Amino acid sequence: MAGVVDIEIEQPQDVATFCPNEDEFRRLRSRCENALVQYNSLGQSITFQGRGKLFMEMLPNCVTSSLQVPKIRTPFYVDYGLHVYINLTAFIDRGCRIVDTPVANIIIGKHVWIGPGVTLTSAGPPCPPESIRSLEGGRRKILGAPITICDGAFIGAAAVIGPGVTIGPGAVVAPGAVVLGDVPEFSEACGNPAKIKVPEADPVARNSRSKPSGSSRDQKSRR
Repeated sequence: MAGVVDIEIEQPQDVATFCPNEDEFRRLRSRCENALVQYNSLGQSITFQGRGKLFMEMLPNCVTSSLQVPKIRTPFYVDYGLHVYINLTAFIDRGCRIVDTPVANIIIGKHVWIGPGVTLTSAGPPCPPESIRSLEGGRRKILGAPITICDGAFIGAAAVIGPGVTIGPGAVVAPGAVVLGDVPEFSEACGNPAKIKVPEADPVARNSRSKPSGSSRDQKSRR
């Protein structure tokens, strides 16, 4: 996967369902919540290694050493933490919320900058109609779809990135944008719902957009 190095990434299905009310998932959320409470209450006096140990409890598959963790400013929020992978060179500002699932990856690549108050949600809407039929038993199923933020992308303050979205290398998501579809490399997404802008003056973006990729049928399907 782009931008994630030196760790082995588990590969759940691209889109899968899960029931958050199952005991196993309650236990996973509780574990993550306990680690989050401690992480968000850390003072400046704690050692870097001490902070790293709590980070590993919070996101157990993200790093391999408590001495090497990404820069994440508190408060920070995540639900499960099992399939969240953040490159060591990424930066996440205060108030970021990762609404993750136990069935889909969230991958944040190299030199990604995520502004304050950003929400990444890989949890999709309930699954009809089976989910509706099971509401009386409290067993509603939820969709989980992966999110990938590629190397060098910039996510502005208070933006929302939805399930199944890929933010391309060097792409920019404007503050407050609500992104529900892929953002091509070196382009900009702004607005609610977000619209894509490709700077005409950018030769890299222009060349990548005009360069043939795959069959003509594939190119037509992308338009």
